[in-house]
This record gives sequence, C-alpha cells and structure tokens, in this order.
Amino acid sequence: MKSEDNPHDSNIVSIALDINAQPGLIWDIITNKKYAKELGNVFDKNAFVESDWKLGSEVQFKYEPDRLVCTGIIGAWIENQLIRVDYDFSGFKYVEKYSIERGESFSTLAIYAGP
Repeated sequence: MKSEDNPHDSNIVSIALDINAQPGLIWDIITNKKYAKELGNVFDKNAFVESDWKLGSEVQFKYEPDRLVCTGIIGAWIENQLIRVDYDFSGFKYVEKYSIERGESFSTLAIYAGP
C-alpha cells in the first residue's frame, strides 16, 4: 500500500477501516492480551505483540511460540484514540501508529507504519 500523504513513498504503509463499533471496543481488541494472537495473525502468521499498553511501556513483537523479533516503546498514548509505537533498529527509526476516530454511525481505525 502507498501512503495517503505521499503516494510515491512505498516505505509507508497506511490503511483506514470503517468499523461498526464504538472506539472503546476497538481499543479493547487492540490492547487486550486475550486478542493479541488472533489480531497478530491478521498481519502475519504466528505474529503477536505483548505490552501493558501504557505511555513509555515496551511493546514486544513476537512470533509463536515466544520468539522476540523487536521491541518498541509507546511514545504516544490517548485512551480510546491513539497509540504510537517507536522502534529504533540500530539507528533506523520505524513508527507504528493506530488511531481511532468516532463517526456518526461508525468508528474509523487508521493504521500507519514506516520510517
């Protein structure tokens, strides 16, 4: 996928989904440990993340059964609205951002990932 801000920048992945749910329910699915493996499989087989989902906390990206791939830090956090995870791979900066906006009859989950 191409970035919505710069369609020529293939290093950014972005997607926005309209979901017929309140922001709190979407937030719970993203941050609740009981959904981590099911949600991770949507992005990559056997992938999942572990965190306590608080500002400044670690986010560990893993593959089943428990192989650590990388660790990030929650750099921004607004309950039911925004999570930003900052990664530093030996000087290569990478960010994942999840935002939830409430519409009139649905909520929009937007996900951005890249350098």
